[in-house]
Amino acid sequence: MLTGESANVESNRYLRVFRPGQSEISWVRSCLKWPFQHAGVALTSDDKLSIETLRLVFPNACGLKYRANGGYNYISFDNNGFAKPLGGWGDKDYEVLVEPPIFVPRAPENVQPAVVPPNGRCHECHSKCGFFSTWASLISVSIALLAFFFVMGIFLYEAFTGLAKDMKSVEKEVNKIENIEKEQRRAGFAGENAPKCIFGNFVGGPKCTRIMAGALEGIAYSYFLDFWLEPNDHPVLLT
Repeated sequence: MLTGESANVESNRYLRVFRPGQSEISWVRSCLKWPFQHAGVALTSDDKLSIETLRLVFPNACGLKYRANGGYNYISFDNNGFAKPLGGWGDKDYEVLVEPPIFVPRAPENVQPAVVPPNGRCHECHSKCGFFSTWASLISVSIALLAFFFVMGIFLYEAFTGLAKDMKSVEKEVNKIENIEKEQRRAGFAGENAPKCIFGNFVGGPKCTRIMAGALEGIAYSYFLDFWLEPNDHPVLLT
């Protein structure tokens, strides 16, 4: 007897219960019409076998709970359609067969299939890939900027170091020139004993620069040696 049969029928399948090990199938209950659906369906047969509930196991199997010899047992269907009780056959009196043997029940309503866009990639995978690609881009840009500033720092360090060395060299040369001028003044070419600048008023007197004054003093000193000294006192003629 079939009780609680629902109108939500996905396909017409038959649940056959028979005794194993027999050449001819001995029907305990022949042709129990079983509608495959998501909700449990109560099926009853006779006193020897009472199928209490049916349960779908997504995606490739379903299960049923049956009562035999006063106890409850569970059977789960595999892909081939044969039922195997989870705790063993118990009294080994019953075996269940589903026809057609291979079936794929409909997914439960609470299971949402993945939405696959036209490009063949799921939205979740695409979002994860986009997330990782964004971080990879940021890391790549950061590494490139660090490398750029590192190289520029090396070039700037070398440039400023070379400039500092050049400035020190120029400072040394200036000091050498000043020392040479001091030595020349001590030797008399531009000292206190040398003739004074006779062109002082022409070049501005005391305001003339050191270079101009030195040049004019050199000319005046040469004029003094050539025209005012006696031949015997001339330093060149004495040599």
